[in-house]
Amino acid sequence: MSKKNVILFPNANNLETPLLAHFCTHTAFALGIEQAIVLDYVRQSMRVEKLYLIEGGEWFRCTSKDWKIIFPYLSIQKVSYLLKHLQLQGYICIKKFDSHNPAIYKFYGVTESGWGI
Repeated sequence: MSKKNVILFPNANNLETPLLAHFCTHTAFALGIEQAIVLDYVRQSMRVEKLYLIEGGEWFRCTSKDWKIIFPYLSIQKVSYLLKHLQLQGYICIKKFDSHNPAIYKFYGVTESGWGI
């Protein structure tokens, strides 16, 4: 039986209202604690943030500055590594839809595998 843990994340869009996320210990055991925390933030954001319907999928957007607010104890390089690793494992999708302004926003979505773990 896996134990549920609760984490409060800073909300980059509203610092006064943190996001509440739950994660199971089996997810942390399977992915490692840092990846589990980042995946759970992405999943929670898909539930409560403004989503964008693009190319038939739902996405939320986030900047490097937002990730630094959300995870102040991790370097932006570490967050980028964790996100890329989750993408390579097939748990999340990351895209840049605006080819004219690619430096601003990246869009994030959760795959079926990402919801299932």
